[in-house]
Amino acid sequence: IVGADGAVAAQPSLTLDTAADLKPMRTLAIAPGADVLVRRLVLPVGSAAQVRTAALWALRADLAAPADRLSVALCPPVKEGEPRTVAVVATALVQAWSDYLASLGVRPEAIVPDNLILPAPHEAKIVSRRDLGVDVVLRGSNLAVTTQIDLADIMVEGLTVDSVDDVRWARALAATAVAPPLDLRAAPSRSSTPGREAWRLPIGLAAGLLVSPLLLTIAGGLRDTVFANGARERTATIITTSAPEPP
Repeated sequence: IVGADGAVAAQPSLTLDTAADLKPMRTLAIAPGADVLVRRLVLPVGSAAQVRTAALWALRADLAAPADRLSVALCPPVKEGEPRTVAVVATALVQAWSDYLASLGVRPEAIVPDNLILPAPHEAKIVSRRDLGVDVVLRGSNLAVTTQIDLADIMVEGLTVDSVDDVRWARALAATAVAPPLDLRAAPSRSSTPGREAWRLPIGLAAGLLVSPLLLTIAGGLRDTVFANGARERTATIITTSAPEPP
């Protein structure tokens, strides 16, 4: 729970059994960044659809799914010629997250990947690091990634690592709740219906940290093939719920 002073005051858990007791409030959901590709790109000026298309084209070599099965979220526009933060995620995965949150009675203002919680350092040779269980969030001036511990150690070689403690992480969560950088529920690039070769991605849908403005952490855990037309029916049977320990 985020108090009036912007600090995290409590970390209650939300489950299917306790969802009925949830009071209406502004909400924000934090998604596992390991499932989201985040890049900074110089993009042309145009409509939202044109900019998303340009982003997908620029990232085509890094994408493991056809463009029509992906959603592209953009940070607010910057000056022409300056890099813009872009997040790409499977449309079916975002739909599965949204369906689960809806089953809890939660309709978030935005869904943000955990690798965009920390502010970007001002110096290029500094990387902020936050360990989240088996995953590690790395945030640099041109880097925002959630990866495994062994890979994280390789990625930060030669750089100055700024380890983020619980207090700083809580402050970053609170700041994100007040001003989310983007929303992963951006319109899909085209059709959102996946075919037989739908992207295999984690759909661990565990509800965790609640903050007011409600901050809901979606923890990745299960691996399965996500089909948009079956996500709603499958969600209730494959989820597990968990909550982080209070700092």
